[in-house]
Amino acid sequence: MIIRAIKKQRQECPEKIRPLIPGTGAFVSLGKEYDVHTVVVIDGIMLVQIVDDLGYPAWLPCMLFEIVNGVIPCDWKCNFFTQNEDAQICTVFGPEFISQSEDAYQAMVELDAAQVDLFWKRIDALSLREDS
Repeated sequence: MIIRAIKKQRQECPEKIRPLIPGTGAFVSLGKEYDVHTVVVIDGIMLVQIVDDLGYPAWLPCMLFEIVNGVIPCDWKCNFFTQNEDAQICTVFGPEFISQSEDAYQAMVELDAAQVDLFWKRIDALSLREDS
């Protein structure tokens, strides 16, 4: 799945979304395309995980982007679980090492070293496939 950045300023987004964008704006370049590595929906808000312009695995609201190629990677799985005391439903679409459980998803959000290592190994493997 490939997306293109179309917005980057907090003030361009609805109030509910603004807290999910870094204070100085997302580290994406307008018009640049990014591979999506996971999609998560929490409380009706869809976030995408990309590697931002700083080389960081970032979670950003999908409304900052438009879809260029909506093909879902073949290794993605879907899972959902109830999250936190507010009983929000969290739906995760992504590689199994992220989507397999709430703990796995939280470990990726919190940038647990083991999860981040799996993240970069997957990206490296995808790059090798594309080069073949």
